[in-house]
Amino acid sequence: MAPVVKGVNLKIRQGEKIGIVGQSGSGKTTMIKLLLRFYDPLAGKILVDGYDLKDLDIKNYRSQIGIVHADPTLLYGTVAYNIAYGKQNASPEEIIAAAMMSKAHDFIINLPLAYDTHLGERGNRLSSGQKQMIAIARALIKEPKLLIMDEPTANVDSITEGEIIKSLKEAMQGKTTIIISHRFSILNYVDRIIVMDNGKIVEEGKREELLQKKGKFYEIFKGDGNGTREIYKETQYS
Repeated sequence: MAPVVKGVNLKIRQGEKIGIVGQSGSGKTTMIKLLLRFYDPLAGKILVDGYDLKDLDIKNYRSQIGIVHADPTLLYGTVAYNIAYGKQNASPEEIIAAAMMSKAHDFIINLPLAYDTHLGERGNRLSSGQKQMIAIARALIKEPKLLIMDEPTANVDSITEGEIIKSLKEAMQGKTTIIISHRFSILNYVDRIIVMDNGKIVEEGKREELLQKKGKFYEIFKGDGNGTREIYKETQYS
């Protein structure tokens, strides 16, 4: 069986914000699964602070990571319960602080019972954007050292995307952050972009540098018949 990723050599500095882009099947999600140690590499090593990931206590290691998925799973329970799921015995003050950081607090206080509002099955009483903000709050309440976001704005409209990006800008402060995204707008806020293709890193650099190269990154976001045909335009959310 052919390896999904191969020849990858990537160093991420503490506090750095990294964007990972690439077309479907390029190896982006596999990189994250390796980092979370859902499985081990067949060759080479993954080092965290100089230690081989295989030698670390996996439960303690994962407790320091906050994860936000494209389609977050909310639990059958209240708003407070869903946010506090990220940290056992979280205080009401910690729950509210995490919600304020994710910008969820503004809509939560307008719910019928605010933080005590029951969200129904899989959070079906909330919009996609609201679910995402709750998921971000759940990740932040852990005070993670590493924040991983896999397509955090994939399932929302452009207006809601703007609100989520505002929350992410604050959430990323001081944290090592990895963002997988096909949305051009969110890549405005990363320090470095990694472009993957066929399991390899084919380009690396800042957004404007990669656009000027007119390589794979340009193909994906400008669109030439093979890319995702996202509209190439400057999008800023203040």
